Amino acid sequence: MSLKRISLQCLSVIFLFIILVAYFKRTVEAGCVYGASDFFKFYESALFYFSGQDIYSSDIIELRAVGATTSTWVTANGNLNPPFFTLLLLPLHFFNYAKAYQIWNMISTALFLVGAYLALRPFPQWHKNTLPVIALFALYLPNSATLAYGQITSTLLVVLILAWLLARKNKEIPAGIFIGLACAIKLFCGLFLIYFLCLKRFRLIFSALLTIVLTGLIGVYVFGLQSYLSYHTVLSTVNWYAASWNVSFYGFFTRIFSPIENNIPLVIAPHLVTIFTVLSCAPLVIYLISAWRKWGAQKFDLGFSLVLVSMLLLSPLGWTYYFPILIIPYLVLIAEGDWKIHLGCCFLLFISTLTGNLLRTPMIKTKLQVLLLGGAGFYVLLGLLGLLILVGAGRCRAKVQQAGISESLWTLIYFIIFIPSLISLGAIFRDLYILCH
Repeated sequence: MSLKRISLQCLSVIFLFIILVAYFKRTVEAGCVYGASDFFKFYESALFYFSGQDIYSSDIIELRAVGATTSTWVTANGNLNPPFFTLLLLPLHFFNYAKAYQIWNMISTALFLVGAYLALRPFPQWHKNTLPVIALFALYLPNSATLAYGQITSTLLVVLILAWLLARKNKEIPAGIFIGLACAIKLFCGLFLIYFLCLKRFRLIFSALLTIVLTGLIGVYVFGLQSYLSYHTVLSTVNWYAASWNVSFYGFFTRIFSPIENNIPLVIAPHLVTIFTVLSCAPLVIYLISAWRKWGAQKFDLGFSLVLVSMLLLSPLGWTYYFPILIIPYLVLIAEGDWKIHLGCCFLLFISTLTGNLLRTPMIKTKLQVLLLGGAGFYVLLGLLGLLILVGAGRCRAKVQQAGISESLWTLIYFIIFIPSLISLGAIFRDLYILCH
């Protein structure tokens, strides 16, 4: 083993240790402040269920916010996850909020690391750099944002990676089960059904549809039919489409044209939001169907990657904290693309680390904020889409199998990505300190 590789492995261990300690410290601090993350919405749904109320209730409840002897009266906020997801949270109702949040985030952190490890399995050329990749993935700023907000991305990540690995081996039934579970967790994963329909993998689709039906029936049995009606109502109350982390077509054009949510648009023309969204989504869907049918099973990894990127663009609520699932497109592009694709991936990774601070309206005031800070994540998705299309079309493809990224290039990637991540983590710790003190 060369000195460079030993140094890189040691550097990876150090970075991984630092970031895990930082995540743990932040989890402990944020857990002491109720409402400091989105997790409290999920937690409330579990409490509502055991109190005999609708899991999407807007009533006021008594919540054990920090300790078993500490209670506070709070009003529930919108949980935008389908009823089936709340089943996963039910065991956490036995703990007070602080403990539940800490347990949830520790599990999420472990799932992120497992997901990164699993994603590397199809690429033998990456195996010698497994530890650096996992460390880099842990440093990736959208992961930090996901954990800070207590979101469900890590669960979705592992489910989708397992579906991908099983589908690559033509294990239709289990792959379909995981696709169905992904759809039960997040509705925008339904795009996978169209993808596999284009590939004529009907057994997989049947398995996925059966899983969706069963999870729906389980949700109805446990929570009642009213919970699904309430879920539809909650979705209609969303009022953060213009936030900077919304990377969808609809979110981007809302920031450009619409004054809703106290947004300060570049041009006040709200009717153009729907028009431009449709004009963007329709050609993309047509292209996707055409490409998937043309590529077939020969370019399965590229087709699967296109689904992951496109579903965030097409969904009105595709947010940057779902960016960790893009580890699959990045790995596929670096494995199949040439050096120009590699540089493009590095550039997009860097840009995605600049989306650290969530800007809600009217915090987005200037044209620069609208076009750059507000649109950075959106541009990353467009860039990934373009790279996948180029490689799928046979351009910029590697002429020989990639031997893996050199230690020198890994050091450069660490340097580029770690600096903005460290700055953003420092800002998060500062805000938490102010909040807790």
